[in-house]
Amino acid sequence: MMPTFKNMSNEEFDKHFSTKEACLAYLSEQKWSEGFVCKKCGHTNSCDGRQAYSRRCTKCKTQE
Repeated sequence: MMPTFKNMSNEEFDKHFSTKEACLAYLSEQKWSEGFVCKKCGHTNSCDGRQAYSRRCTKCKTQE
């Protein structure tokens, strides 16, 4: 689990998010922490999307 940002110094922030991949990994973890729900159709099953850390709805094929 990532620390909160409120008391984090710039150096600590840079250490945790030093690459684009680290940022995307954190964001996807936060977005789907309670499971995937498609924003378009509400379906709860997904597969990997075309881009790193993206998900694709298995019903309507929308990529998030």
